[in-house]
Amino acid sequence: MTQQQSKTEKKVHPFEKLVDRLAPALIDVSAGQIDPARLSRLVLNAGMKNPLLFECTAKSVAAGLMTAAALGIEPNTPLQHCSLVPFKNSELSEEASIEAKRQVFVYEAQFIMGYKGFIYLASETNSVTSVTCHAVYEGEEYEITAGTPTDTIVHKPNPKALHDDKDYGKLIPVVYAVLHVPKGPPVVQWMFREQIELIRTRDRARKASWRTDYGQMAKKTVIKRAMQLIPMGPKLALAIEVDGRSAVGAAMDDLFQLPENTGADDQNEKGQPTDDPGPGERMKEGIKTAREKNDALAAKQLQIAQTEVLEAGGRKD
Repeated sequence: MTQQQSKTEKKVHPFEKLVDRLAPALIDVSAGQIDPARLSRLVLNAGMKNPLLFECTAKSVAAGLMTAAALGIEPNTPLQHCSLVPFKNSELSEEASIEAKRQVFVYEAQFIMGYKGFIYLASETNSVTSVTCHAVYEGEEYEITAGTPTDTIVHKPNPKALHDDKDYGKLIPVVYAVLHVPKGPPVVQWMFREQIELIRTRDRARKASWRTDYGQMAKKTVIKRAMQLIPMGPKLALAIEVDGRSAVGAAMDDLFQLPENTGADDQNEKGQPTDDPGPGERMKEGIKTAREKNDALAAKQLQIAQTEVLEAGGRKD
Protein backbone atom coordinates (compact mmCIF):
# COMPACT_ATOMS: atom_id res chain seq x y z
CA MET A 1 0.00 0.00 0.00
CA THR A 2 1.39 3.42 -0.97
CA GLN A 3 1.71 6.32 1.48
CA GLN A 4 -1.00 8.22 -0.42
CA GLN A 5 -3.37 5.26 -0.13
CA SER A 6 -2.77 4.96 3.61
CA LYS A 7 -3.57 8.65 4.10
CA THR A 8 -6.82 8.44 2.18
CA GLU A 9 -7.87 5.13 3.73
CA LYS A 10 -11.04 5.52 5.75
CA LYS A 11 -10.56 5.14 9.48
CA VAL A 12 -12.94 2.67 11.05
CA HIS A 13 -14.39 3.62 14.43
CA PRO A 14 -14.18 0.88 17.10
CA PHE A 15 -17.98 0.89 17.41
CA GLU A 16 -18.25 0.11 13.71
CA LYS A 17 -16.04 -2.91 14.28
CA LEU A 18 -18.16 -3.82 17.30
CA VAL A 19 -21.36 -3.84 15.25
CA ASP A 20 -19.60 -5.67 12.43
CA ARG A 21 -18.66 -8.52 14.78
CA LEU A 22 -22.15 -8.50 16.27
CA ALA A 23 -23.81 -8.53 12.84
CA PRO A 24 -24.57 -12.29 12.63
CA ALA A 25 -26.03 -12.30 16.15
CA LEU A 26 -28.04 -9.11 15.48
CA ILE A 27 -29.52 -10.56 12.30
CA ASP A 28 -30.29 -13.84 14.04
CA VAL A 29 -31.97 -12.38 17.13
CA SER A 30 -34.02 -9.92 15.05
CA ALA A 31 -35.06 -12.56 12.50
CA GLY A 32 -33.59 -10.37 9.78
CA GLN A 33 -35.52 -7.24 10.79
CA ILE A 34 -32.47 -5.20 11.75
CA ASP A 35 -29.84 -3.91 9.32
CA PRO A 36 -26.47 -3.95 11.16
CA ALA A 37 -25.03 -1.26 8.88
CA ARG A 38 -27.87 1.10 9.72
CA LEU A 39 -27.54 0.22 13.41
CA SER A 40 -23.85 1.13 13.22
CA ARG A 41 -24.70 4.56 11.79
CA LEU A 42 -27.30 5.15 14.49
CA VAL A 43 -24.84 4.36 17.26
CA LEU A 44 -22.18 6.61 15.74
CA ASN A 45 -24.66 9.46 15.34
CA ALA A 46 -25.78 9.01 18.94
CA GLY A 47 -22.15 9.10 20.07
CA MET A 48 -21.56 12.30 18.14
CA LYS A 49 -24.41 13.92 20.03
CA ASN A 50 -23.34 12.44 23.36
CA PRO A 51 -19.61 11.57 23.30
CA LEU A 52 -19.88 9.78 26.65
CA LEU A 53 -21.50 6.93 24.74
CA PHE A 54 -18.09 6.26 23.18
CA GLU A 55 -16.66 5.89 26.69
CA CYS A 56 -19.07 3.07 27.55
CA THR A 57 -17.90 -0.52 27.85
CA ALA A 58 -18.24 -2.58 24.70
CA LYS A 59 -20.17 -5.23 26.61
CA SER A 60 -22.88 -2.78 27.67
CA VAL A 61 -23.20 -1.32 24.17
CA ALA A 62 -23.40 -4.83 22.69
CA ALA A 63 -26.11 -5.82 25.17
CA GLY A 64 -28.12 -2.68 24.34
CA LEU A 65 -27.87 -3.30 20.60
CA MET A 66 -28.87 -6.94 21.02
CA THR A 67 -31.88 -5.86 23.09
CA ALA A 68 -32.99 -3.38 20.42
CA ALA A 69 -32.55 -6.01 17.72
CA ALA A 70 -34.54 -8.61 19.65
CA LEU A 71 -37.40 -6.13 20.00
CA GLY A 72 -37.17 -5.11 16.34
CA ILE A 73 -36.75 -1.41 17.15
CA GLU A 74 -33.95 1.06 16.48
CA PRO A 75 -32.27 3.12 19.21
CA ASN A 76 -31.77 6.89 19.24
CA THR A 77 -34.03 7.81 16.33
CA PRO A 78 -36.74 10.49 16.01
CA LEU A 79 -39.30 7.69 16.50
CA GLN A 80 -38.25 7.63 20.17
CA HIS A 81 -38.85 3.90 20.51
CA CYS A 82 -35.75 3.36 22.64
CA SER A 83 -32.37 4.87 23.43
CA LEU A 84 -28.86 3.93 24.46
CA VAL A 85 -27.82 6.35 27.19
CA PRO A 86 -24.46 6.45 29.00
CA PHE A 87 -24.65 6.10 32.78
CA LYS A 88 -22.00 6.02 35.46
CA ASN A 89 -21.58 2.73 37.22
CA SER A 90 -19.63 3.05 40.45
CA GLU A 91 -17.21 0.53 41.85
CA LEU A 92 -14.95 0.59 44.90
CA SER A 93 -11.20 0.34 44.55
CA GLU A 94 -9.69 -2.73 46.16
CA GLU A 95 -7.77 -1.31 49.10
CA ALA A 96 -6.93 -3.21 52.25
CA SER A 97 -8.06 -0.34 54.43
CA ILE A 98 -11.73 0.61 54.45
CA GLU A 99 -10.79 4.27 54.94
CA ALA A 100 -8.73 4.17 51.76
CA LYS A 101 -11.51 2.85 49.54
CA ARG A 102 -12.49 5.22 46.79
CA GLN A 103 -15.34 5.23 44.34
CA VAL A 104 -14.33 4.83 40.70
CA PHE A 105 -16.75 5.30 37.85
CA VAL A 106 -17.02 3.52 34.54
CA TYR A 107 -19.56 4.35 31.87
CA GLU A 108 -22.07 1.77 30.71
CA ALA A 109 -24.66 2.13 27.95
CA GLN A 110 -28.12 1.61 29.35
CA PHE A 111 -31.01 0.54 27.14
CA ILE A 112 -34.08 2.68 27.87
CA MET A 113 -37.51 1.99 26.40
CA GLY A 114 -39.59 4.97 25.32
CA TYR A 115 -43.35 5.01 25.82
CA LYS A 116 -43.72 5.20 22.04
CA GLY A 117 -41.76 1.95 21.83
CA PHE A 118 -44.34 0.20 24.03
CA ILE A 119 -47.14 1.54 21.84
CA TYR A 120 -45.37 0.39 18.68
CA LEU A 121 -44.81 -3.14 19.98
CA ALA A 122 -48.42 -3.45 21.12
CA SER A 123 -49.70 -2.18 17.76
CA GLU A 124 -47.38 -4.54 15.88
CA THR A 125 -49.22 -7.56 17.27
CA ASN A 126 -52.66 -5.95 16.82
CA SER A 127 -53.20 -6.04 20.58
CA VAL A 128 -54.36 -2.43 20.38
CA THR A 129 -55.74 -0.29 17.58
CA SER A 130 -54.75 3.03 19.14
CA VAL A 131 -53.41 4.49 22.38
CA THR A 132 -54.16 7.80 24.04
CA CYS A 133 -51.99 9.02 26.90
CA HIS A 134 -52.08 12.41 28.59
CA ALA A 135 -50.88 14.16 31.70
CA VAL A 136 -53.43 16.29 33.53
CA TYR A 137 -51.92 19.55 34.72
CA GLU A 138 -52.95 21.81 37.56
CA GLY A 139 -55.77 24.05 36.38
CA GLU A 140 -57.35 21.41 34.15
CA GLU A 141 -60.61 19.64 34.88
CA TYR A 142 -60.84 15.86 35.01
CA GLU A 143 -63.20 13.23 36.32
CA ILE A 144 -62.46 9.53 36.82
CA THR A 145 -65.16 6.90 37.16
CA ALA A 146 -64.22 3.35 38.16
CA GLY A 147 -66.82 0.66 37.58
CA THR A 148 -68.54 -1.55 35.06
CA PRO A 149 -68.71 -2.17 32.18
CA THR A 150 -65.52 -0.08 31.97
CA ASP A 151 -63.60 2.65 33.71
CA THR A 152 -63.92 6.11 32.21
CA ILE A 153 -62.01 9.36 32.43
CA VAL A 154 -63.06 12.79 31.23
CA HIS A 155 -60.29 15.33 30.81
CA LYS A 156 -60.74 18.94 29.74
CA PRO A 157 -57.33 20.34 28.72
CA ASN A 158 -56.65 23.98 29.50
CA PRO A 159 -54.19 25.69 27.14
CA LYS A 160 -53.56 28.31 29.82
CA ALA A 161 -52.43 25.74 32.37
CA LEU A 162 -48.69 25.73 33.05
CA HIS A 163 -47.06 22.76 31.32
CA ASP A 164 -43.63 22.09 32.76
CA ASP A 165 -42.42 18.50 32.54
CA LYS A 166 -39.26 19.34 34.48
CA ASP A 167 -40.98 20.33 37.71
CA TYR A 168 -40.88 16.85 39.29
CA GLY A 169 -44.57 16.35 38.62
CA LYS A 170 -45.68 19.08 41.03
CA LEU A 171 -47.97 20.33 38.27
CA ILE A 172 -49.31 16.89 37.32
CA PRO A 173 -51.98 15.46 39.64
CA VAL A 174 -52.76 12.46 37.41
CA VAL A 175 -51.59 10.72 34.20
CA TYR A 176 -53.85 8.39 32.25
CA ALA A 177 -53.77 6.08 29.25
CA VAL A 178 -56.59 4.68 27.14
CA LEU A 179 -55.90 1.57 25.07
CA HIS A 180 -58.42 0.89 22.31
CA VAL A 181 -58.53 -2.85 21.64
CA PRO A 182 -59.95 -4.73 18.61
CA LYS A 183 -62.72 -6.32 20.67
CA GLY A 184 -64.37 -5.07 23.81
CA PRO A 185 -64.34 -1.74 25.65
CA PRO A 186 -61.20 0.40 25.91
CA VAL A 187 -58.68 -0.35 28.63
CA VAL A 188 -58.35 2.69 30.90
CA GLN A 189 -55.43 3.08 33.30
CA TRP A 190 -54.51 6.05 35.47
CA MET A 191 -52.00 6.85 38.16
CA PHE A 192 -52.10 9.69 40.64
CA ARG A 193 -49.05 11.80 41.35
CA GLU A 194 -48.34 10.02 44.63
CA GLN A 195 -48.27 6.65 42.84
CA ILE A 196 -45.95 7.96 40.13
CA GLU A 197 -43.66 9.46 42.74
CA LEU A 198 -43.27 6.05 44.38
CA ILE A 199 -42.12 4.64 41.03
CA ARG A 200 -39.77 7.58 40.47
CA THR A 201 -38.07 7.26 43.85
CA ARG A 202 -37.41 3.55 43.20
CA ASP A 203 -36.02 4.27 39.73
CA ARG A 204 -32.43 4.70 40.87
CA ALA A 205 -30.84 4.28 37.45
CA ARG A 206 -32.81 6.92 35.54
CA LYS A 207 -32.88 9.90 37.87
CA ALA A 208 -31.62 12.24 35.15
CA SER A 209 -34.43 11.22 32.79
CA TRP A 210 -37.03 11.95 35.48
CA ARG A 211 -35.47 15.36 36.09
CA THR A 212 -35.47 16.43 32.46
CA ASP A 213 -38.50 14.57 31.08
CA TYR A 214 -40.87 13.95 33.96
CA GLY A 215 -43.99 13.98 31.78
CA GLN A 216 -42.59 11.47 29.30
CA MET A 217 -41.38 9.13 32.03
CA ALA A 218 -44.74 9.35 33.81
CA LYS A 219 -46.58 8.50 30.59
CA LYS A 220 -44.34 5.48 30.04
CA THR A 221 -45.03 4.31 33.58
CA VAL A 222 -48.79 4.43 33.07
CA ILE A 223 -48.67 2.90 29.57
CA LYS A 224 -46.47 0.04 30.77
CA ARG A 225 -48.95 -0.71 33.54
CA ALA A 226 -51.86 -0.58 31.07
CA MET A 227 -50.04 -2.92 28.65
CA GLN A 228 -50.10 -5.64 31.29
CA LEU A 229 -53.91 -5.67 31.07
CA ILE A 230 -53.97 -6.76 27.42
CA PRO A 231 -52.74 -9.92 25.63
CA MET A 232 -48.98 -9.57 25.20
CA GLY A 233 -46.74 -10.94 22.51
CA PRO A 234 -43.18 -12.08 23.31
CA LYS A 235 -41.62 -8.76 22.25
CA LEU A 236 -43.88 -6.65 24.44
CA ALA A 237 -43.27 -9.00 27.37
CA LEU A 238 -39.52 -8.72 26.80
CA ALA A 239 -39.76 -4.92 26.61
CA ILE A 240 -41.53 -4.79 29.98
CA GLU A 241 -38.89 -7.03 31.55
CA VAL A 242 -36.06 -4.98 30.06
CA ASP A 243 -37.57 -1.73 31.31
CA GLY A 244 -37.87 -3.20 34.78
CA ARG A 245 -34.20 -4.16 34.73
CA SER A 246 -33.25 -0.74 33.46
CA ALA A 247 -35.03 0.90 36.39
CA VAL A 248 -32.75 -0.80 38.90
CA GLY A 249 -29.62 -0.61 36.74
CA ALA A 250 -29.46 -4.38 36.19
CA ALA A 251 -27.33 -5.78 33.37
CA MET A 252 -28.90 -6.93 30.10
CA ASP A 253 -26.05 -9.09 28.84
CA ASP A 254 -27.45 -12.29 30.37
CA LEU A 255 -30.58 -12.02 28.21
CA PHE A 256 -28.65 -12.90 25.06
CA GLN A 257 -25.66 -14.95 23.99
CA LEU A 258 -23.06 -12.28 23.19
CA PRO A 259 -20.02 -13.09 21.06
CA GLU A 260 -16.98 -13.85 23.21
CA ASN A 261 -14.93 -11.12 21.58
CA THR A 262 -16.88 -7.98 20.74
CA GLY A 263 -13.84 -6.38 19.18
CA ALA A 264 -14.02 -3.01 20.93
CA ASP A 265 -12.30 -3.68 24.22
CA ASP A 266 -9.00 -4.47 22.49
CA GLN A 267 -8.88 -1.18 20.56
CA ASN A 268 -8.32 2.41 21.53
CA GLU A 269 -10.43 5.39 20.43
CA LYS A 270 -8.62 5.48 17.08
CA GLY A 271 -9.35 1.85 16.40
CA GLN A 272 -5.74 0.81 16.99
CA PRO A 273 -4.81 -2.31 19.01
CA THR A 274 -3.91 -1.78 22.65
CA ASP A 275 -2.81 -4.00 25.49
CA ASP A 276 -6.21 -3.60 27.20
CA PRO A 277 -7.84 -7.05 27.34
CA GLY A 278 -11.25 -5.77 28.42
CA PRO A 279 -13.42 -3.85 30.88
CA GLY A 280 -11.82 -5.51 33.90
CA GLU A 281 -8.37 -4.15 33.11
CA ARG A 282 -9.89 -0.78 32.20
CA MET A 283 -11.45 -0.74 35.65
CA LYS A 284 -8.01 -1.24 37.23
CA GLU A 285 -6.60 1.53 35.08
CA GLY A 286 -9.49 3.76 36.10
CA ILE A 287 -8.76 3.05 39.75
CA LYS A 288 -5.12 3.98 39.21
CA THR A 289 -6.08 7.20 37.44
CA ALA A 290 -8.54 8.10 40.15
CA ARG A 291 -5.87 7.65 42.80
CA GLU A 292 -3.54 9.97 40.94
CA LYS A 293 -6.00 12.72 39.99
CA ASN A 294 -8.84 12.61 42.51
CA ASP A 295 -7.14 12.36 45.89
CA ALA A 296 -8.60 15.64 47.07
CA LEU A 297 -12.11 14.73 45.92
CA ALA A 298 -11.88 11.26 47.45
CA ALA A 299 -10.75 12.71 50.78
CA LYS A 300 -13.63 15.17 50.74
CA GLN A 301 -16.16 12.43 49.96
CA LEU A 302 -14.74 10.32 52.79
CA GLN A 303 -14.99 13.26 55.20
CA ILE A 304 -18.63 13.86 54.22
CA ALA A 305 -19.45 10.17 54.66
CA GLN A 306 -17.80 10.09 58.10
CA THR A 307 -19.69 13.20 59.13
CA GLU A 308 -22.98 11.65 58.06
CA VAL A 309 -22.21 8.51 60.06
CA LEU A 310 -21.39 10.55 63.15
CA GLU A 311 -24.53 12.64 62.77
CA ALA A 312 -26.66 9.51 62.31
CA GLY A 313 -25.13 8.04 65.47
CA GLY A 314 -25.89 11.24 67.34
CA ARG A 315 -29.53 11.16 66.25
CA LYS A 316 -29.89 7.58 67.48
CA ASP A 317 -28.60 8.62 70.89
